[in-house]
Amino acid sequence: MALKELFEAGHLLNLTPHPLTLFRGEGEAETLPSHGSVRLEEKVQEVPNWPLPLVRKWFEGLTVALEPIPADICQYAAANLNGGGADGHILMVAVSGIVAEALRDDRLRHAFARRLGDLLGVEPEVSGRDLDPHLVVIVPDTGPESVVRDADGRIIGVRRFYTVR
Repeated sequence: MALKELFEAGHLLNLTPHPLTLFRGEGEAETLPSHGSVRLEEKVQEVPNWPLPLVRKWFEGLTVALEPIPADICQYAAANLNGGGADGHILMVAVSGIVAEALRDDRLRHAFARRLGDLLGVEPEVSGRDLDPHLVVIVPDTGPESVVRDADGRIIGVRRFYTVR
């Protein structure tokens, strides 16, 4: 299924801060614009008495923002988030790798699902790991087997996505 079709059916949101370009075969590419962003609230603590400058970092919260999305797509996405979508019952959300790793924490994953539900106009009926059948967090795979670069070495797209769970 094409990225645009998945978006229009409420099955895919791009919450990376940039458009996603997926290459499917020889030069065949499709691009999905950013629909918003997820920002992690990073905490930093200095580690005292260490021979090198060293800090500990962790994430305690997140901020989710959505760009304006047509109301019908919001309704489809909300239904999919709650497992009531007509075809497939899933909502895939593309995020950065660091965000996906942070969302392995059930507390942050639950907060993410709640905030996303709020923005879509629905309260998720499931929580924590129970969201897995409905909310699938995916990441553009920028590894060497998937990344597509231009002549100057800049990333212009990927051939696949991955998930951390």
